[in-house]
Amino acid sequence: MQNRSNDQINHPPQWLNLKLIVSAIETVQDLIVISVCIIGWFCFMVLELREMFFSLLPPLNFK
Repeated sequence: MQNRSNDQINHPPQWLNLKLIVSAIETVQDLIVISVCIIGWFCFMVLELREMFFSLLPPLNFK
């Protein structure tokens, strides 16, 4: 009995594939980082386009 419990502690169950889990977590982490970079780039470009648009407008000098 004792050998069987030690064997179970040393070897995880077959359905618990740690390499697959770690690979999936790394993929999700990569997707999160790429998404944050793309969203940051998109926000930066929107701000730059806004600045360019406002710089092309003629100044309004009301007297």
